[in-house]
Amino acid sequence: MSKFSDRKYLPIRFLNLETEGFSFFPRQEIPLHSKINGIIGVNGAGKTTLLNMMRVLIGSKKFDNNQSLQTFFERDEIDEIYIVGRFDNKVNPSYGRRPFEAIGKRQDIVSVICRIKRDTSRREYCVYDGNFDLEHDLQTYIRWIKVEQYAKQMQEVGLTRSLINACSLSQGNTEQIMDLTEEELADYILQICGEQERIDQFNQIKIDLKAQKEQYFHIEMQKQREESTLREIENNLNICKKIVDQQEQLTRLHFELPISQYANVKNEQAQNESELRKLIQDQQRLKDSIQSHEESLEDTGIKLSESQETTSHLSETIRELNIKSSAAAVDLHNHQRIVSELNTFMDTYRSIPLQDLVKLTEDKLHLEEDHKGKLTATATLRSNSRALENKITRMETTHKNDFPTAVIQMRQWLESQNIKYLLIADCIEIQDEFWRESFEAMLGSERFTIVVDPKDMVYVMKTAQENRYPFWVSPFKPAKLKLEKHAILNKVTLTDDRVAGYLQRFDKVMVATHMEEAWSWINKGYSALLNHPSPYYVVANRGGRSIRSKELCCGRHAYEAQLREYKRQYEKLKPLLLMAENEEDNAFEKLSEVTEQIRIQQQRLLLPSKEEELVLANRTLQTLQDALNKVDTLIGQCSEQLLKEMRHQNELSSYSGILKTKLHANRTQLEERNTVLEDKKSKRSTLDSQIQDIKKLFNDEQKLVVADTERMKLILSPGQYEENIKLKKSQIEFLRNNLTGGNFRPGEEKATIRLEKSHEKHRILLDQHLEEIKKIKHDLEKLEEKRVEAKKEYQIMVDEVFQKVRKALEEMSKHGDFDASLRAVYLDDERWKVDYRLGFNGKPIKSYRDKSSLSGGQKVIASLLLTFAAIKADGVLSFMILDEPFAHLDEERIGLAGQFLSQSDAQIIIGMPYSENIKLMMPWVNMLLNFRPKARGENVAPPITYGEYR
Repeated sequence: MSKFSDRKYLPIRFLNLETEGFSFFPRQEIPLHSKINGIIGVNGAGKTTLLNMMRVLIGSKKFDNNQSLQTFFERDEIDEIYIVGRFDNKVNPSYGRRPFEAIGKRQDIVSVICRIKRDTSRREYCVYDGNFDLEHDLQTYIRWIKVEQYAKQMQEVGLTRSLINACSLSQGNTEQIMDLTEEELADYILQICGEQERIDQFNQIKIDLKAQKEQYFHIEMQKQREESTLREIENNLNICKKIVDQQEQLTRLHFELPISQYANVKNEQAQNESELRKLIQDQQRLKDSIQSHEESLEDTGIKLSESQETTSHLSETIRELNIKSSAAAVDLHNHQRIVSELNTFMDTYRSIPLQDLVKLTEDKLHLEEDHKGKLTATATLRSNSRALENKITRMETTHKNDFPTAVIQMRQWLESQNIKYLLIADCIEIQDEFWRESFEAMLGSERFTIVVDPKDMVYVMKTAQENRYPFWVSPFKPAKLKLEKHAILNKVTLTDDRVAGYLQRFDKVMVATHMEEAWSWINKGYSALLNHPSPYYVVANRGGRSIRSKELCCGRHAYEAQLREYKRQYEKLKPLLLMAENEEDNAFEKLSEVTEQIRIQQQRLLLPSKEEELVLANRTLQTLQDALNKVDTLIGQCSEQLLKEMRHQNELSSYSGILKTKLHANRTQLEERNTVLEDKKSKRSTLDSQIQDIKKLFNDEQKLVVADTERMKLILSPGQYEENIKLKKSQIEFLRNNLTGGNFRPGEEKATIRLEKSHEKHRILLDQHLEEIKKIKHDLEKLEEKRVEAKKEYQIMVDEVFQKVRKALEEMSKHGDFDASLRAVYLDDERWKVDYRLGFNGKPIKSYRDKSSLSGGQKVIASLLLTFAAIKADGVLSFMILDEPFAHLDEERIGLAGQFLSQSDAQIIIGMPYSENIKLMMPWVNMLLNFRPKARGENVAPPITYGEYR
């Protein structure tokens, strides 16, 4: 058994990179670790540019960010770019040979140099056996090779198309590969490890086949056009023959049309003479009828005037009688109403007994005085109730004490003038609510004393005088009160000592629960205040008096006390008001009843005089009825005579109207006959002129036809000729519109008929095209056979690719805690789909399309695993370029992805932006390279810093 493995390709590793003129990179040797390298920096610092530089170096055709070779020339002074990649070429102990030994390179370091020229935008390569020094070795002779030859050399050492394609794919959200459809996933694998020559060859055959089919289609279309041209020529010939025939018929119609017009005018002339004679006879008859109607109309007019005079006289008589009748009817109606009212009055009051009217009047006066008193009492109670209700509403709305109006206005003025003041009521807090009412009643108006600074006294007193403020305005008066144990002032607390002086006159007032106790205080030299019963009582050495408070205003709790008091008074007042309203209603009912009795007795006393009025009214009513009957009889007689005269007048009017209508009709007919007669005479001259004009236009042949009676019988009417001419022109125009192949001017039809034999050449050309079509069809069949064969080879290649990828997946699964497999299915039209199946941590494998089978981190590992397997299927996974593959991953997914990459044998170069994710890379990244953006005003970016961690 051989000591070493016979593997075809050995892993190749970057040692470092160096560039001159690439973008804004400085001249610097950039080391790379053999395992995982992290490229970090802010956006725009050059991470993706470095990865693009590596893609240029390995021969990629696609770059990130839509870059091209020309866009890498960022600096104006740079005309050539050099990129040097140095690889490890030491003897691999597992295989006993060097990675680049296949192309004759035996030094421990192999350098790959790429040169890009600005003017040509092409790149050239050199594979150098040894450590290439940009400073010195560029001065020596270098044999540059083209990119195609370079790719073939690097293919020999394991830089396969699959690896280049994988590094050239769009980078970013790694786990999105797992979101591809099965068909899209198949395309992704073929992009990486498909045999591009076979794919290109197969696609070229499809392109050639498509071009051949298009050529066949164009020849077929040309043949159809030739056939269409032949049909068009034959159709035009037939149409031209029809047009010539129609034109000959049209010429004959134009010849006979003037003859038809001549015959038509002669017939019209004879008819006009016959109508002229008849019109002269009708004219005379109408003149005789008009004379007779005029005589009858004059006689009828005389009779109608006499009838109208009689009718007018009768109408005036009837109008005068109607006026008399209306007046009599009104008088009769008025007297009937008077009699009815008198009868009603008699029926109403005849049965009512007489009463003492004087006594009833006295009772009414007493009741009116009683009702007035009740009304006043009710109004007073209602006013008091409304006042209490308004106070309660106002206090509940404002939540303030109900001070007298003068106090409120004075306080508003003081506040508007910014004058500091005290109101004694505000400065007294009553501690014992049981004594509130009696204490405030004792203080009385002293509560509303306004106390101000002495310097404001004069100004404030003047204003109080002007506004008629009814309470004291006093200066601040501080004092020290010395009180006995039972003094009433012990029941209160002063909030401001500046008003204490005004309460000194109450410091000798003691509290008492009954009159005996109060008098005992008097004997001791004090005064006393009794708290009950209400009204309250003050006892002094001169005796005692009752006191009462209208409102409660002292201290913060006065609002609740005052509101309770108002509500108590309001509730007490409600039953009194209801009782007063009931008494008022009863008094009003009694007053109304007596008033009605007085009115009835007054009417009862009028009964004798009303009986006399009734007798007189009945007599007058009978007289008026007789007079009205007489007038109505005269109106009836005159109306009958008027109606008879109006019938006679209507008959005369109707007969006169008939005569006028007949006379008007005869005159209208006569005017019409005169007009028609003149028209006929004018037409006679016109027809004679037309006959002469037509004869002048006749040629000799037309004159012979006119002279031939038998031929004239065959002549049609002018309208028929004109209709036939119009029809023939329409038919000719229709036929001419059906001509194809261009516009035909009138008269070209005969010339077209003479070219009838020329269409034979089109038939010959058509036969030639048929032969060409047969040949192209034969070539098309051969090409189709070639496409079928290439398709089979293409399918074999694709099947081999998927088998290799499946095998690579299964081999990689042996070294990890997962199982993976791949199954490819051919669809149609060179389309495949693959079912990528995985299982992690000993779980059964499931399709990647099963959403519940993979976690987020497992999706990332599955995506990287498939990509690496596709690369290994074509050779060896030496290194891999990943640009921001974890940009959208969380901590758990990044950790799982890092663990997977650490277990792979590849050299990994990962680009990552500055973020919190960099901390998550530290446990498994071997080297970090930090990129910084070019500063404004600088020609190149700062040097790249780096550090090895593991």
